[in-house]
Amino acid sequence: MGKIVKALNFRSTHIKVDYLGFQCTDPKFEYIKLLTYLNRNNITVFEESYFHRKKTLLIRNSEEFCAYAVIKADIKAKLIKAGTQVYQIDFRGHSAVLMYQRLQYDQFFNSEDFYLYRLDVAYDQKSNHSDNKSFFMSCAEYAETKNRSVHLNLRPGGKGLALNNRRAQTYFRIYSKPDNLIRTEMELKKPSILNQVFEINSEHFETLVLKHFFCNLGFIVPLELPEFTWLVFKLRKIKSKPIFAGNINTLGFNYIKFNIIIKEPQNLVNFAQLLSYTQKLNYSSNLLGDINYRKFTFRISDFVRYKNPGITRIDYEVKKLLSFFSTLQQNSLIQYFSDMKYRSLITIQILNFQKLIKHLKL
Repeated sequence: MGKIVKALNFRSTHIKVDYLGFQCTDPKFEYIKLLTYLNRNNITVFEESYFHRKKTLLIRNSEEFCAYAVIKADIKAKLIKAGTQVYQIDFRGHSAVLMYQRLQYDQFFNSEDFYLYRLDVAYDQKSNHSDNKSFFMSCAEYAETKNRSVHLNLRPGGKGLALNNRRAQTYFRIYSKPDNLIRTEMELKKPSILNQVFEINSEHFETLVLKHFFCNLGFIVPLELPEFTWLVFKLRKIKSKPIFAGNINTLGFNYIKFNIIIKEPQNLVNFAQLLSYTQKLNYSSNLLGDINYRKFTFRISDFVRYKNPGITRIDYEVKKLLSFFSTLQQNSLIQYFSDMKYRSLITIQILNFQKLIKHLKL
């Protein structure tokens, strides 16, 4: 039986819909149709002046339902009626989630009269720190190196930052939430993606949104920070780049002199293959002082098969790898990368072996 690949959609990736906005630019559209639809679906409606931002309660359903909708389900729609008869209706929070679910079977907004102009999606990540000031500062500094517009807010109770121009088709917000959460949010106004919201296969639309979210965010934030471990996992599903190209036995290295003398070349190969293999694994991340480290858990037999896909007997290879892993704890392999263009340090601090019934686990 083949491996089941988890679908790339909002549910499987724990992505939340936080904002849904539609516009109607047809001057002949009957306003009463929109109000009737919202009222029929028990949605409380506020009318807001496009220019003065003044809200007026326009439709309020029965007291019983209103209490349920507002307090429990938070079903609210803000209807904006411009002076030029251009209608804009926005759903936020839980109401956006419920209305998005409705789009799968409700065809009211699937017409020439309306189009989806904005969709916000978000991911909530638990923070390891009570004060995330240094995290937001690191994000801001990194984004500036990518020539991105950055707005940083470090005021108590409202820490966060915004990335890109507010009028851009893709706009990011990263900010603190209660319960020590960090929310990463994308505001999407890209017509080429949003116009496909009513595709027969809704998963195709969600895949487009998620790829856009992950890839664009991954380019402008420091992925080595523990707070972005979730993003690294997402990117691995859509941007896998193995170290091997073509021949499984071919390795490519940078920053090693052509005539460098390697005392134990097999250990260097094993080390490079180990780094390549761990790029595809899940891990937990934490801090040791100011140093970020990652913890991987895997079966040594799986690593053997990664190195030698056609191997049938693995006992001997497992023994050789056990010796190699022991060497890693005794001596750093940094000496193999000590040329003048050396860029970063990779060390294996601790290795723990656990013998299972038929496997050795690292």
